[in-house]
Amino acid sequence: MGDHLRRATTDDISALSRLLVQLYGYELPGMLTGKVEAQVELARRLLQSAPLGRRYVLERAGEVVGMGCLATSDEPRPETPPRVLLQAPFVMGPQNG
Repeated sequence: MGDHLRRATTDDISALSRLLVQLYGYELPGMLTGKVEAQVELARRLLQSAPLGRRYVLERAGEVVGMGCLATSDEPRPETPPRVLLQAPFVMGPQNG
């Protein structure tokens, strides 16, 4: 069975959350701190807070292995509501400085 690209659905949010945490860990090391489970929970809340819009997933053998989002000036990416961003300290715990 080959790769399959399709629009993301709410059923994909758990997989998308894990992929986002992996992406941040690779591209912005140290930006997210604390337990991985808390990072995934924050990503899940962020994804659930706004429409999935034109977000796509790549499936391989029935498993979501990649994602992407197509945004244009006519159809920009939905903004994350500030109330969700304010949850970050409660979900991830205090920062150690």
